[in-house]
Amino acid sequence: MKDNSKEPTSIVNANSSDLNPDDLVDTTTAARILNTRPGTLPIWRHYGKGPVFLKIGRSVRYHKKDLMEYLASCRRVSTSQVPGR
Repeated sequence: MKDNSKEPTSIVNANSSDLNPDDLVDTTTAARILNTRPGTLPIWRHYGKGPVFLKIGRSVRYHKKDLMEYLASCRRVSTSQVPGR
């Protein structure tokens, strides 16, 4: 008889050791870290801009590492510089 049972697949990648629940912050704290208003973050989420976020039930959380990466991606040396270059 063939065994059709499968191991559950994980949606977390191999770097899950980098994720610490204590490093999750709410929208107000994330806005403070990003030096913006808390109301800006829902607008960014709606348009697919801003830092990566987690949706846990009805709650939105940001990982501090993602906020730091987003800030690093915003660095420019000129006002005419195209993002990512």
